[in-house]
Amino acid sequence: MADFDYLVLDGDSGQLKIRAEDLGLDGNNVRILGHKFKSSEIGAIADPAATDETGSSTAIALLKGALRELIGINQNPGGSGPSYAEGATPSSVSVTPTETTVATIDCRGKSRLSITFENAGTTALDSFQTKIRTNSTFSFHFPEVTNAAGYTTNSSDQTGNATALIRKANGDPTGLTGGNYVWIRLNVEGIESIEFTATVAIGSTTLNAWWIVE
Repeated sequence: MADFDYLVLDGDSGQLKIRAEDLGLDGNNVRILGHKFKSSEIGAIADPAATDETGSSTAIALLKGALRELIGINQNPGGSGPSYAEGATPSSVSVTPTETTVATIDCRGKSRLSITFENAGTTALDSFQTKIRTNSTFSFHFPEVTNAAGYTTNSSDQTGNATALIRKANGDPTGLTGGNYVWIRLNVEGIESIEFTATVAIGSTTLNAWWIVE
């Protein structure tokens, strides 16, 4: 519709002109006006709301910022950042006859864990344990899978494997020999973190681990 100019008085009785859009009459024959904005007021590219919605910005620029966020959510429904996390031991872990923690992995908000272990030394493992913690207030992890049978059973029961071991490759890890790998896939829903420990009967060896949790 056509623009409509009308006059008003400011606090010092100065005359001002306001430009609006003529939207016609209401049911009582009262003129309806829609406000008009100059192009510089509807959000230039450099408007701070383009990247920072906390600043003082025009309404249109704020909408631009919100639209960009909605597009980002649509492209990545999991929220900001990937829905998975990858990790690895920072260096080879020396394993001795004393129980050694090889890896501790945060599982909050995740469902599945796949992890590969490499015995990079020459001495076979004597034990390998999977331990879980259900809340970070505990100062330790509870043993869950502690023997070969636990790694060869494909379902959980009251006496073991609450994480329901999904699959393994290259045998169970409890006797992993030097120069070999083993891969384990676990269900980690409802677990704050999971920990893996190992020992050798005598001497020492080194273990590496790589994982993805999602």
